[in-house]
Amino acid sequence: MQGTSILNIQARDGDMGDPRNVLLTIEDDTLGYFSLVRHAHSPGSAISVADLVTSNKSIDREHPDILQNGGIYAFSIKVSIYLQ
Repeated sequence: MQGTSILNIQARDGDMGDPRNVLLTIEDDTLGYFSLVRHAHSPGSAISVADLVTSNKSIDREHPDILQNGGIYAFSIKVSIYLQ
């Protein structure tokens, strides 16, 4: 089902003295099965929140890319800290 939230992700800069804003991005989702829906947060907040949601594509475990990887579809969520 498209847009089904399967995971809520929260990240923050660990610097307690001068925390910086962070950005969550999805990487290596080459077949486009997922996306991140970011939540609005207050300006100056060092916490970033997003939901990992499904796309309109059903996961095809017989897709050649998945079969080549032993039946596993792997991707990652990256957290970047803004250095201003």
